[in-house]
Amino acid sequence: MPEYPEVEALRELLEARVSGKLVAKAGPAHLATLKTIDPPLDSLEGATLAAPLRRGKHLLFPVMADDLVLHVHQMSA
Repeated sequence: MPEYPEVEALRELLEARVSGKLVAKAGPAHLATLKTIDPPLDSLEGATLAAPLRRGKHLLFPVMADDLVLHVHQMSA
């Protein structure tokens, strides 16, 4: 499982790559990884992402002009 320095480095790397970008397609997601049905994953399609945030080992990708947040956790593989 990644530790703080790796997660922060990933957040910094993704900041320039995802900030202000449009989500073209969201999904399909495997049922074991998708933790919500409301709102549906495809509600991200067409949305613009803000700069990613980090909360512990969690990466958060807020959506501009909406209250949606894409939450990603780097689990061990």
